[in-house]
Amino acid sequence: MKNNETEKIEKNKLVVYNPKYRFNKNKRITILRVVIDEEFTRVDLLYWSLKNNNMGKWIQIEQDCFIRALNSDTKLNLIKTENIGISPNKSFFKSKLNLLNFTLYFPPISKDVVAFDLIEKDTTNENYFNFHKINIKPLKKRFHGSKN
Repeated sequence: MKNNETEKIEKNKLVVYNPKYRFNKNKRITILRVVIDEEFTRVDLLYWSLKNNNMGKWIQIEQDCFIRALNSDTKLNLIKTENIGISPNKSFFKSKLNLLNFTLYFPPISKDVVAFDLIEKDTTNENYFNFHKINIKPLKKRFHGSKN
């Protein structure tokens, strides 16, 4: 599912593949999926390095990373990660490949939210992963039961 925003609504769970978003300057990362259920807001990401040989190179996420609903000041702080270290810990590339999938977990975001920001560090520095206006409004809700 390339370049398409698609949703899957299950009982008490929303899955959005390839959500649309605005991003700051780092072009080496993308959001593959957002999963929202009663326990977590889960964001699955793919990072790729511009270097050909990543043996010994590392990646990490700031411990102050958070998500924030659009037009809100309330921050939902990072709870845990998969396949990426939380600073000061680092995850090292284990092969020469330049791709790394990782997952970030946050408290569940409200079901009323249509978009949110994911902020690793509130800066324009391109080394941090800051996504803005991640669209999670389900298409099915926009069209289901409506002729408009």
